[in-house]
Amino acid sequence: MPQIKYIIRILSQVGPKRVFILVSLILLSNVIEGIGLATVLPVLVVASGESIGGSEIANKIVTIFRDLGLPTDLTSLCLIVGLGLIGREIVMFVTMTYVGRVIADIAFSYRQRMLSAFLVADWKYFSESELGQMTITLTTFTNLAASAVNQSVKTLAILLRTLVYLSLIIFISGYFAFIAFLAGLVSLFILSGLIKSS
Repeated sequence: MPQIKYIIRILSQVGPKRVFILVSLILLSNVIEGIGLATVLPVLVVASGESIGGSEIANKIVTIFRDLGLPTDLTSLCLIVGLGLIGREIVMFVTMTYVGRVIADIAFSYRQRMLSAFLVADWKYFSESELGQMTITLTTFTNLAASAVNQSVKTLAILLRTLVYLSLIIFISGYFAFIAFLAGLVSLFILSGLIKSS
């Protein structure tokens, strides 16, 4: 997959410490969301008036909650769902704030490197080039480079969310995971054809 290699190459420019922080924050937000979503099933079972013991999947989730010492009544389960969604949004806000700072730093460092290169460049080249070429290079190209980092982080977030959802569905039911995998392959096949034709 050339796209994955391209994303890794872009993120390697950010630095290992920053990438570790970004991956940790994104993974944390997706795990929190996964816990919130896993709680929805027992909530639906309890809200419909059925006993949790009647649903094997809900029973698995409730057993895990009881092992962790969490209450399993309807109010508590709804609270866990709400806290999971709120927690995810808080972590994603912190993540995107950090991403904004990283992007600003990257744009600033690219501009510094470009200015340094301009100062040691042959000025004859600039006197023969179009008016404003230096400004376009300093602003547009550095903004595009910083935007590539932003898009790479968003792609990484989607990839990690997919892995969390996949783990969740495998935990709930291997059969559903297999059906979801087949549906994903069909969607990928159809969409890749449409993307190539456009």
